[in-house]
Amino acid sequence: MQTLYIFGNGFDIAHGIRTPYAAFREFLKENHESFLTTFESMYNIRPLDDTEPWYTKEAQERWDKSVINDLWWSFEEKIGHPDVEGMYDSAYSMVDTMPMEGIIDTMNVYWREQYGFVDKLQKYVLEWLQTIDTSQAMCKKDSLINNRNDLFMSFNYTDTLEKVYGIKDVLHLHGGIPSCCEIAPIMGHGNKYIIDLYRRKAKEAQEEYVEWYESICNAIADFCESLYKDTDAIISENDDFFSALWDVNQVVCLGMSFGDVDVPYLDRIEYEVRPETKWLVYYHSDEDLKRLKSVFGITGISRKFEVYFRKSDNFWDR
Repeated sequence: MQTLYIFGNGFDIAHGIRTPYAAFREFLKENHESFLTTFESMYNIRPLDDTEPWYTKEAQERWDKSVINDLWWSFEEKIGHPDVEGMYDSAYSMVDTMPMEGIIDTMNVYWREQYGFVDKLQKYVLEWLQTIDTSQAMCKKDSLINNRNDLFMSFNYTDTLEKVYGIKDVLHLHGGIPSCCEIAPIMGHGNKYIIDLYRRKAKEAQEEYVEWYESICNAIADFCESLYKDTDAIISENDDFFSALWDVNQVVCLGMSFGDVDVPYLDRIEYEVRPETKWLVYYHSDEDLKRLKSVFGITGISRKFEVYFRKSDNFWDR
C-alpha cells in the first residue's frame, strides 16, 4: 500500500520559500515593469499617477494591497476573466476611423501587436523561479526523507522535494525549473468556456459579415487561449501515473487550495484510488478550510471516502 502526497504552494512557503503569486508580481515590477503594467491593464487595473497632488505612500500601499486581492491572490483563476468590455470598447472606437474594406486584416494585425505581449508570461515565470533559492530550506518532515515507497505529485515548480528530502520521482504536473523537471513551468487558467464562447461569437460574426466583431472576438479568444492551462492534456500526458494509483490507500493533501483549474486532477484521482482510501487534507486558515470543504463536497469525494481535515501545523515534525 502507498500514500499519495499532493503538495501545493503552501508546502514551499512552510519551508521559508517565497513562492506566492504576489512574489511573482514583485519580480515583474522590479524586472519587467512595462509588461506588468500592460498585463494588469487587461484586467482593468492601472497604476496610480504619482504626480497627482493626492498621491501619498499610504495611498500606494492601499492600491498595491487591493491589486493583490483583486488579481494576484488567486491569480490563475482571475486571469481567465480579462476586461472583455474594455477590449470591445477599444475595437468599437476603431471602427469609425477605418475603411470597411479589408478592416479584418488591419484589426487582426493590431490585436497581435496589442495583446501579443502576453506570450512572454511563461518566460518570465521561469526567470522568476530561477531566482528562488531552496538551498537554505530545512527538513520539516522526517518520514519524507529519501522516501522511495510513496508517490509524490507536486503543483510547485521548485526542487524542494528533490533537494531537501532526496525524493527522486516527483510528478511536477505543471512543469518546473530544469533541476527538477524537463517540462517548462506552465501558469494559466482553466476557463475554457470563455475561449469557446468567443470562438463561437467570431464564427457567427463571420457568417453575418461583421468583420470588426469577428476580429475582436477572435482576439479575446486568442488572449485567453494563450493563458489557458489544458488540464485534460496534462492528465492524458501523465496517464501512466494516474492509472497506477490503485495501490494507494491514503491521499495526503497539503498546501493546496484546489482552484477550479485543479479540480480535474482530483476527479481523476477519485476515479482511480480504492474505495477504502483515506484522505487527509491539511489547511492553513479557517478560510482555507471552508474552501476545501466546499471543493471536496462538490467533487463528491467527501461522500465517497473518509476525509479528514486537519490544521497544517499538525503535519510537520518541527
